Amino acid sequence: MPIFIHGWLEITGTHGPDQAESWAWRGVVNVGNVLIDEADAIAEHLFGFSKRAISAGDVGLVGGRGIPGNLSAEARAELAAEIDALGAGQSVESGGHTSAAWHEVASVGLPEEELAVSRWRTVFALAGVLVREGGLSPSQVRLVVWYSW
Repeated sequence: MPIFIHGWLEITGTHGPDQAESWAWRGVVNVGNVLIDEADAIAEHLFGFSKRAISAGDVGLVGGRGIPGNLSAEARAELAAEIDALGAGQSVESGGHTSAAWHEVASVGLPEEELAVSRWRTVFALAGVLVREGGLSPSQVRLVVWYSW
């Protein structure tokens, strides 16, 4: 059974302490809609999203942080839908909930050969556009992700 990756690129117009407010973040790109539907080397490296990593307890470089308390309404709705599916008796295993500011992800230095064949390159390109063209700082863009199978 494959691992499916869910999550959002979120943005905020705030700086500093205001970023912690419950209203501060908005979901702008649904990661699942950008076809991030299976774990690959990038997902394993960053978040620990692979069956091998999950079995070994490897959380990756920016994994294992949990869901931010100020999650965007868009991401909150997606998580609520998963909980509803469980309540309806559907078998869904979900975990690995984490978030990372764009500056953290961008500074990792991912292997270029792995990134070249990964669908994450599209998500990362969109995050870069939000920073370069959207007038946001790298700390105003974050990635919130989790997996299911």
